[in-house]
Amino acid sequence: MSYDFSLRIPAALRKRGRKGEPHPDQLRRLQRAREILVAFEPDIRFDDDDGMFTAFSSELGDVYVSHDRIALAMSMGAEVRAVYSAIHGLLKRFHREGYEAVDPQIGGAIVYRESFADFMRQYREHFRCPDAEFEQWCRGEDPPIWAQRRALRERGDAQAALAFPRYEWELSWAQQKALTDEALWAHLRDVIGRNDQVIASSGLADYLQLLSIEAQSDQAARRLDGSYYPEMLATTWFQGSRLHYERLLLGELQHRGYRAVVREQPQQFTLIFDLDGEQAISNAHADAVRSTMIGVVARLKAAGLVRSGAATGTENRWSYFLYGDDVDAIHLALVEIFADPDLYPPMRIAKRYGEQGAREIELAFAAVAG
Repeated sequence: MSYDFSLRIPAALRKRGRKGEPHPDQLRRLQRAREILVAFEPDIRFDDDDGMFTAFSSELGDVYVSHDRIALAMSMGAEVRAVYSAIHGLLKRFHREGYEAVDPQIGGAIVYRESFADFMRQYREHFRCPDAEFEQWCRGEDPPIWAQRRALRERGDAQAALAFPRYEWELSWAQQKALTDEALWAHLRDVIGRNDQVIASSGLADYLQLLSIEAQSDQAARRLDGSYYPEMLATTWFQGSRLHYERLLLGELQHRGYRAVVREQPQQFTLIFDLDGEQAISNAHADAVRSTMIGVVARLKAAGLVRSGAATGTENRWSYFLYGDDVDAIHLALVEIFADPDLYPPMRIAKRYGEQGAREIELAFAAVAG
């Protein structure tokens, strides 16, 4: 997986040449980007390709430059400081050139700050640690306790792989679907009890708590005790284990709306944008939605109504999923925000009053919340 970050010229400022040819401003922007990159790294190499180029930077990694966009694509497996240093370095080079910085991982705009520590405070929600540890890391130091956690992670990975080997599901998907809610609930509790015994006898409680902290997010799945299941991609032993089976059983009951397994928080608010009627997605419509949502999410976060968000696109529609504690309050705030006629309005919304399986309603977005 990659960590994607880009700088874009705002849609309102973009110019298009005739008959598909680049506008002179776009050509000047390409040349200016090349000059800036060379000024910071005289030995930087370039690979030109039909109106765009890739710069191979020893400081930033691969930089992809087109007429209206500059992008980084970094591996999620890269050292964390290297990822954010590259983002900071790209902004240092181009923050005066008219680009807006967009980070889809936080669902909003990023502002350049000369101090790396000041800059990183925009990413505070990405770090599951106390403030003092985060500030120490921003100063270029790894807190000593982080080394202890890494050691715990390494030991736990090895122990968990033995304690939770891959095995055949006790119930197939079809058999799960065929059970009544009460029968599936009884089976789930039995599986949880056996998993808890393994965790206790193998001494994995502290390790799983560490994984829970790392996996914590509004979209992540949780056990009945409130802890978060390990992240699938970051924990190789988890997939196919009985703990994974437990998660699937729980997910089936949540999908059914079985009350005993559905929590009231977080709540999910979805905005659905019809980008261009029956037409395929156009860049102009997509940019209008993206630019609108940068400001919308920032205002909702500032008001304390939204903690996080995510976006997805299919055909000619985009949906934004926002997570908070009160979807009705989010709805009221959005009615006020979208009273501005310059914003690209959503066509429909959905409000889910809790986790997956909770009560959910979908309705057209109206001028008055109901």
